[in-house]
Amino acid sequence: MGVRRAQVPLALAFFVPFLSGLWHQNAGALYRTDAALLQMQGLAPSLSGSLSALLARGATALPLGDVVARAAALSALLLGLSGMLVFLASMRLLRREGSGSECDPWLSLGGALMATATLPGLTEGTIAGGGALGLCLALYWLHLDGQLKRGSSFSNAALRGALTVALLVESPALALGLLFTSFLPRFFRNLGHIELQNIRPPEKRSSSPEVGFGLGALLLFGGLVLSEALAAGKGGLAGLVEIRSWTLSEEARASVLWPLSELGLLWSIAALVGLLSLGVRRSPALWVPLGIFALDLVVPRSGPGGWLDPELTASRAALHLTTIALLAPLGALGLRVAALLGPALRLPASRMSAALLTTLGVAAALAGVEEAANIARRTSTLAIRVSGEELMRQLPPSSLIVATSERLSRRLLAVQALGERPDVLVVPLEFLGDAYRFGALVRAEPVLERLVVDMNVSGAPSEEALFRLTDVRPVYVEPDPKWEPKLLAHLEPTPVLARYSPHTLSGPERRIIYAREETAFKELLGLTELGVEGDPATRRLLVERHETLRRAIERAGDSATAELMALATL
Repeated sequence: MGVRRAQVPLALAFFVPFLSGLWHQNAGALYRTDAALLQMQGLAPSLSGSLSALLARGATALPLGDVVARAAALSALLLGLSGMLVFLASMRLLRREGSGSECDPWLSLGGALMATATLPGLTEGTIAGGGALGLCLALYWLHLDGQLKRGSSFSNAALRGALTVALLVESPALALGLLFTSFLPRFFRNLGHIELQNIRPPEKRSSSPEVGFGLGALLLFGGLVLSEALAAGKGGLAGLVEIRSWTLSEEARASVLWPLSELGLLWSIAALVGLLSLGVRRSPALWVPLGIFALDLVVPRSGPGGWLDPELTASRAALHLTTIALLAPLGALGLRVAALLGPALRLPASRMSAALLTTLGVAAALAGVEEAANIARRTSTLAIRVSGEELMRQLPPSSLIVATSERLSRRLLAVQALGERPDVLVVPLEFLGDAYRFGALVRAEPVLERLVVDMNVSGAPSEEALFRLTDVRPVYVEPDPKWEPKLLAHLEPTPVLARYSPHTLSGPERRIIYAREETAFKELLGLTELGVEGDPATRRLLVERHETLRRAIERAGDSATAELMALATL
């Protein structure tokens, strides 16, 4: 099979996901991962996500739209490169497991499109700082792994070492899964060939692949550490090696049958056939997809809303995208096994049947691409942006927000990254335990120092810390019902966020305030219905925050106001 015959499918494997990502790009990444928006806010992220932040910072120099669009264009490019890598991996698998066929390039194209241009890939390829970087790194890591098995040069080993560190930074679970599934089977296979009688001292080599691997890993890790140290200005090494992406929610995937909804029935069955084909032949290519698929089932994910949920983390998304990218070549193999079954059994019109089956596989992939494009076109971030902007616009000038949940603080910071209300200071409580992040906040408002002390000592703010802040700024808090009742007694029940009053409030005072603010909360809920299909994730977030505020008011001893608040979400 000539190389020229594969050029057109290879080009399509790059351009279809790349152009789809550019066409549908949006600012949704600002609500998924904080690396990009922290850079826009002048806050240094931890080492986790720093590589994507560095690349996004470089992409902002491109003359393409606004700053968010420039960073999102990078994800589209990475998605296109991932499509090429899936195509090459499929071709390599098909050639290794058979003599080759004229259908191989087109089956590989179908696998590449199913992996990168359907809804999961398109969602991450249209945003800045999404899972496209982790996917591209993982696929290139596996591409180099195939070269290392055939013998490797010093430069290839060094590049692979750097990729390993980059993967550990972007998606620790995915990196560890790839290392485990790649090296462990090879270790046990080689263990049986050791002959103690023939052990000889290793030959000296000036440029071994092992040295190159370590050198590449060391150079990239040192570069990332230096970059973050310069961005942060000061701080200890403990802050640099903190990998927060590993901390995920407790919700795991409910079923092992998720490929049916994300790959479709045809490609799911084909992937199962390809998996069985590798199992029958006891092929070593079976280990990595099985291991990563199992890891994808075990590692929990964030948010119950699937791929349209803005709370899906980039680290977790990279793991799932890689799982899909590993199943897609198996689907191409399964389709080829089915296509060659007719000629093997000498059935009539078997050659025509093989061509029709190949066409059906590519058509199913293109149908998935079209469906993903339609969903992406209907799913707008308008509701997310408008509700966040309206929430910020309701605040007085120079307000200070003390946010306890990561989801709400990420939304508020994202609104500011898009240029809304730069006078408002958002203080996520999780930042106050990170020397690299709270330093910028304390420089913006020195009175925050007492709040930093309280959070590091007791894990909750004190009346004195919040009272000092009310002397210099209007203070709004996202309360935690576990706080002391005397602290919660200062809260005014304003929409989503509660204004902190310098003095305690009585029940009638609080009910008067809530009667005035209830309309504003219902207007915020109405904004979540904007667009063709609305935004249930944003509505759920607002309702959850309102319920948390209601429980805080109830814990403060004001059950009458809490009952009124419960009626607002019915």
